[in-house]
Amino acid sequence: MGFFIDAGVVVAFAALLVAAAWGDIRNYRIPNALVGAFLVLFVLAFAFGLIPRREIVGHLGAGVVVLLLGMALFRFNWIGGGDAKLIAALALWAGWPEAIRLVIAMALAGGVVSVLVLLQSRVGGQPPDTGNDDNSKFRRRVPYGVAIALAGLDFWFRKLAAPNLLSMN
Repeated sequence: MGFFIDAGVVVAFAALLVAAAWGDIRNYRIPNALVGAFLVLFVLAFAFGLIPRREIVGHLGAGVVVLLLGMALFRFNWIGGGDAKLIAALALWAGWPEAIRLVIAMALAGGVVSVLVLLQSRVGGQPPDTGNDDNSKFRRRVPYGVAIALAGLDFWFRKLAAPNLLSMN
């Protein structure tokens, strides 16, 4: 029974990441329900012992600190609200010090995604969607949920998928 719970968490986690990236690509939105699903999945993983009880303070602390940082970035209009909530939910999953690697991976992936958006707007010949802000003359909208999902997939593979695949042998 434990294997099926572990496998279910692993599959659901990856599916939620893909859904977040796809939703952000399509309409620059990460729904609260999707972030809520990560939180419910975390609670289930904790309840079934997939997250050690002794590590809960580190997980909660990472989630809160990253949420506060995300709220600050949102306040300055550097990321969207859904992005801030999603990275906080993933930091909750990661705990300390893994959340630091998660944020670094997100920043690196964000750079790549941003360059791809700029290249697409140059090569595609279409002006990029700059949002509703009239002062956004030189700003490009970047579906940053893709970068967050890529960082989440890095975490997913290293900490969730690979250990479960190795335990099958």
